[in-house]
Amino acid sequence: MNLNACNADEALANGLWYLMTAGYNEESRGGDVMVAAVPVMTTYLCPSNRVLFSPHRDANPVFHLMEAVWMLAGERDVSWLLQFNSTFAKYAEDNGYMHGAYGYRWSKHFSYDQLADIAEVLRKDPLSRQAVLAMWDAPYDLNEKHKDIPCNTHVYFDLRRGKLNMTVCCRSNDIIWGAYGSNVVHFSLLQEVLASELGVQMGVYRQFSNNYHAYKDNPFFKAVCEDRSLASFTSRYETHGVLPYPIKLTSLSEIVADCTNVVHGTPQDATTPFFINVVIPLLHAHRAYKEGDKCRAIALAAGLMPDRNDWRMAFTEWVQRRMERENVG
Repeated sequence: MNLNACNADEALANGLWYLMTAGYNEESRGGDVMVAAVPVMTTYLCPSNRVLFSPHRDANPVFHLMEAVWMLAGERDVSWLLQFNSTFAKYAEDNGYMHGAYGYRWSKHFSYDQLADIAEVLRKDPLSRQAVLAMWDAPYDLNEKHKDIPCNTHVYFDLRRGKLNMTVCCRSNDIIWGAYGSNVVHFSLLQEVLASELGVQMGVYRQFSNNYHAYKDNPFFKAVCEDRSLASFTSRYETHGVLPYPIKLTSLSEIVADCTNVVHGTPQDATTPFFINVVIPLLHAHRAYKEGDKCRAIALAAGLMPDRNDWRMAFTEWVQRRMERENVG
């Protein structure tokens, strides 16, 4: 099954409709699921339109972006991420490390930096079909008991007509929290970083989901099953003309250094425009939100981040929804 989308909201809507019309019930170790009968390929035609705006899904944009930063830094200690999502601790082992941390596997787990080598492979041979990024490591993962085993196992990159295309292979994909929540952010940012390193444009991003499902006890999925109109949402990319802030690098190491500085508490040392104008302002705005000053959080986002920026709008609306709930309560 193939699903095409121009942005994350459209992909989520298409996926929900497909599961509700063609899915079937199945038991899993994580609970009952609605699952597709066949693998599903989601093709993002504009992968930089990665931010999810659906008010019914109510995704936390700060967590999604900061987890991507954490991944590009090659981290596996979840402690820094807990300020954005305290429940993330359940995926860590007793030592605080996440066994299947994608970013750690990209650059450290196999004792070398796969991302740097992939860039070099494609630079030397733009037609290479060997630019494969591995996240699955059978001796560590197959038949092992850990709180987190990689769901996304491999990524294939190819250069065609001056654009970097990407195919992500996923063995088991929850479409609400995974495919159209976190995955679209993490992997499209990875694609954009490598495209910038190679000096080419982003092509398409394909997400191959071998087991494509939604957990039936997920509150959002339950609400959509009761009121199918909640599945559809016209993205802010279309209705408000918001724009993604481009990642422009001189080298891959430059953004890795910025990610590392942010995670290790020295964001002031960041040098790339994306961090200076998006990531760090969002950190300041989120800190105000955590301190309980939601109005200041919105003001900081407006004052520090570019106009019509997708992360700024997603964060502002996310905070406003919480303010509205407080007023109702």
